[in-house]
Amino acid sequence: MNLNDLKYCPGTLAEGFSTYSPRCLQKLFGGKRVNHILPYEQPQQNEEVARQFMENRKHISISGVQEKLSLILDKNVLRLTKEGEQGTYILKPVPRDLKRLIRCLPMNT
Repeated sequence: MNLNDLKYCPGTLAEGFSTYSPRCLQKLFGGKRVNHILPYEQPQQNEEVARQFMENRKHISISGVQEKLSLILDKNVLRLTKEGEQGTYILKPVPRDLKRLIRCLPMNT
C-alpha cells in the first residue's frame, strides 16, 4: 500500500481520511496542518539519515525495548530532533522483524 493512498487517519484510525483527520490535527498538533509522511528516507537506504537516526536515539531515554525517536514540529513539519533540542513527539517505528512477521499473517481486506 502506498502511503499516499491512506483510507484511515493515521492518528485516530477514523475511516475516510487520506491524512490526519481534523480531530486528530487539533488534538495532536493544536490544529496545525501536519503531513503524515515524514520528510526523510528510510535509514536503510540513506547513510546520512541512518547517522541522524543513530544520533537521535542517544538523546531519548524512555524505558522499554521498542525503538523510539524524538521528533519536533518545525514549521508544521515533523523532523528528528538535533543535539540540544527538546522533542515534543515520540516516533515508534514498526520493528524490522515485525514487518517480516506481518507479511506472513493473513489479513482481512
